[in-house]
Amino acid sequence: MKNSTIKDVTFDNVIFDVNTGLSKTKRIVVTPFVNVVTSTIDNVTVNASYQVSKLPSSFSKDDLIFVTDRASYLSDDASSVNAKVTINVKGE
Repeated sequence: MKNSTIKDVTFDNVIFDVNTGLSKTKRIVVTPFVNVVTSTIDNVTVNASYQVSKLPSSFSKDDLIFVTDRASYLSDDASSVNAKVTINVKGE
């Protein structure tokens, strides 16, 4: 997101599908916001779950899948995130 504002909104029934067979995968981050550039996320609620469809055979989902309520990458000081995120495991 670049030069954006998301404010006073709730996203319900969001499902993240983890689907990769790439053997070079080191970590999977489940987060509702990625690459926030000079943007504001304020009073946003995301009610989500994630499911795992496919992982490389050497990958351990117990150790290497991270769930976070923050944006995984804030690229500058002008960006801010004020979000409440609930993510639960589903369909494993």
